[in-house]
Amino acid sequence: FASLSVNERDFILEALKSDFRIDARGLTDVRPIQAKFGTATNKNGQVLLSYGKTKVLTQTHLKLSSPQPGRPQEGFLKFNADFDSLNHMAEFTNQTSTVQEMKIEIQSFIDKVIRNSRATDKEGLCIISGKLVWSVTVQMHLLNDDGNLFDAFFLAAVLALKNTRIPEVTLASNKIRINDDKQKFLNVHHLPVATTFYFLQGQDQKPIVDVNSKEERLCDARLTIVMNSYEDICGISSLGALNLGATQQQAESEDSEDEDMSEAIATAGVDHATLFECMDQALVRAKQITTLVRSTWETRNDHFSILDIKSQ
Repeated sequence: FASLSVNERDFILEALKSDFRIDARGLTDVRPIQAKFGTATNKNGQVLLSYGKTKVLTQTHLKLSSPQPGRPQEGFLKFNADFDSLNHMAEFTNQTSTVQEMKIEIQSFIDKVIRNSRATDKEGLCIISGKLVWSVTVQMHLLNDDGNLFDAFFLAAVLALKNTRIPEVTLASNKIRINDDKQKFLNVHHLPVATTFYFLQGQDQKPIVDVNSKEERLCDARLTIVMNSYEDICGISSLGALNLGATQQQAESEDSEDEDMSEAIATAGVDHATLFECMDQALVRAKQITTLVRSTWETRNDHFSILDIKSQ
């Protein structure tokens, strides 16, 4: 706990174990969320997202590419997370999670969930089947780190896709012409929302939502659940482990029909009751954020659109 004194560490731990947080939130309360959409033509896919004091800035970059062999009608989506400029502490001091490992995990998880849930379709990036497609790269920069990077990066990436404009491309006399004056937004079919739950050893598996950077370093396990407003489970990820008995862990894992869910239970050591409680909260959060994003999207401008996420 390099940046926490012993007294501060003990105080935060005791507060969390007493269902209290140093910023006066309840265990399942989230910090204010703000999103600013860039609307200028040179701000394609630009979103400034704030999760409390955690801030992420996105920008999308487009280029023309040849499609992948065997997938002639699919374009490319890539997500890059950049927080090298910040001295980010590992999520859990008892885990071997380096900055590079965290970057890879965040990027891979976003890519996997967006792809598998078909939040957007790569076929919509096709220009000429078998010859020409769009390659879209979402660049995400961490401007300030105050914990809960998973949720912040994930929502920023989805909003960046929603704010990405694809220019019209025409082909005449074997010459390609990109018309930036005629653009359409990338199709985003639904809004997957990540909600991350943190756990402390010996706290009866009470989930802690939207941790700040100090709380994050004291937790023993993390479970991220991605859901949309249609009640679809789009993805699950976990890190760390609670010390449940091996028999209980195995039983919980074997009872699950979903492979990802089973793996999350086995890895994090979270029982079914806690898992379903987290899913209920994740669904509520997904519906809240989806409704608010839809209502602010139509009136977006270069001023902040405040997403006032209510506590349960």
